[in-house]
Amino acid sequence: MLFARAMSAAIFLASAGAAAAQQNDSEAAIRSQWFTGTLLSPSPGVPRQGVLGVEPYLIDKRGIGVFDANGILHSGPVGVEQLRSYTSVNYGFTDALSVQVIPAVAHVSHDGDTQAGLADFPIKIHYRPIAGALDFWHPSLTTTFGITFPTGKFEHLRHAADGFGTGAYTFSAKFNGSTVFASSSSAPVQLNVARASTAISLTASPNPATQNRTISLSANITALLSATVGPGSITFFDGTTLIASAPFGSAGPIPANQLTNTATVTVNSSALAAGTHSITASYAGNNNFLPAVSSPLVVTIKPQDFSIVAADPAITIQTEHHRATRVTLTSVGAFADQLSLRCDNLPAHATCTFDHSALQVLPNGTATANLIIDTDDVLGFKADNCKRNWTQGISFTALLLPAGLLAVSRRRRLFPRLLLLLLATLAVTLPLTGCDGLYPRSTAPGTYTISVIANGVATKLTRSALITLTITK
Repeated sequence: MLFARAMSAAIFLASAGAAAAQQNDSEAAIRSQWFTGTLLSPSPGVPRQGVLGVEPYLIDKRGIGVFDANGILHSGPVGVEQLRSYTSVNYGFTDALSVQVIPAVAHVSHDGDTQAGLADFPIKIHYRPIAGALDFWHPSLTTTFGITFPTGKFEHLRHAADGFGTGAYTFSAKFNGSTVFASSSSAPVQLNVARASTAISLTASPNPATQNRTISLSANITALLSATVGPGSITFFDGTTLIASAPFGSAGPIPANQLTNTATVTVNSSALAAGTHSITASYAGNNNFLPAVSSPLVVTIKPQDFSIVAADPAITIQTEHHRATRVTLTSVGAFADQLSLRCDNLPAHATCTFDHSALQVLPNGTATANLIIDTDDVLGFKADNCKRNWTQGISFTALLLPAGLLAVSRRRRLFPRLLLLLLATLAVTLPLTGCDGLYPRSTAPGTYTISVIANGVATKLTRSALITLTITK
């Protein structure tokens, strides 16, 4: 059982430009209608042009209990409480034609959970072909045509009481009656306006396509029973993997001569791998249009790519030294291009040098480049200088040797002393001319990961190989 308490007030305002005589007639006409002021009785049209009727209502509904099978009321918790605010606004556009709207706002409480929103929005048109007079023989005849727009929430509800609307358009017709004619009303007619169905067709160009080349995917969406479609977006999938999404249509009014129920969306992609792909286009739908998914389209991608492989994926080098390795470039399918080579992520003071900075790769062919990785600022500095300086030290000692031998030949007694002198000279000159001088800065010991990268000059493709570089002391 629901206990309802309602507070209402009725205010009728005459237009400022109405004459005094007309105002008196209006007041008399209002009294003749015996308006009850409740939402349960038919509301007549206003009697004169320019008259505005405003009726605010506040209705509080709450459950106070339940009836058992014998009709006995058993009190219980409040449970659901609903508070609704109605405002009936009735305006006379002419003496015979007036329009009434009744906007309503609802607030519902249910087990501590509250919801608020607009209810359905009714509009009524009152037409009075006979104005009537204040006597029994001059009746007033009014007919009413009404439509209720489903603006209230009616789906995805957390509780049944949260539904503020019916989700359907409701049409009705009424005759308000008079002193001699009884009132009558038509049965309400509900019109459920379903969302328009949509269909998507999908094409790809070119198909078959070449790997790493652009392919265009075009989706054509049609709302068969609608004058227009959109706005919205089409999403393209490779199986279940998202490829791209693109919008169609535009918001706002559309001129009648530009209305169309068909839209086309095109996206470009170069990310499809070699092989066959099942492509679909999807439309999520909206309040007016149903979702749709195209039939799968099989797209074939022919291989065209290349790979780069390092002969030594892990290299160990002593700091201030260098090491050589190889990289191999291999064409996949019909790939052909000139590839430039470089290194990336090198540690400080390390360098890499290729014997060929660019290589030409032909279809189904291979190409190889030698790579030298050095661990100081000057390529091969320590190895070259150590070898050269040791040679210089030995040469300097050899220059001293003939003088010593000549001295020995003249004075044999001095031989032991001269021999000691030569050995001391050798010990001093070798370190001075060896590898302990001033050197370029070198790479600190540690483990690093460097990338060997190949770039296609024409195709703009980039591929890389990783090398783990370990530097020791």
